[in-house]
Amino acid sequence: MTYADPENSSRTARHPEEKLAELYDLIHYFRLGLSQERTQPRTPGLFKGKLGDVFFELLLEEELQQWESAN
Repeated sequence: MTYADPENSSRTARHPEEKLAELYDLIHYFRLGLSQERTQPRTPGLFKGKLGDVFFELLLEEELQQWESAN
């Protein structure tokens, strides 16, 4: 967490309580979004672009473990 530097009074202090409230709001509104039913089906090809060959390369074991542990 970031606190105001006493030597630099132009920075505003962010209290942990404020951050906690922001985090609760973020989680609350995220969960509300999850509970909403989709009104339109997803459209493939909505964003144009191409994936390079690097995208399809195998992940290193360390990176793979990080992705698997995130779920």
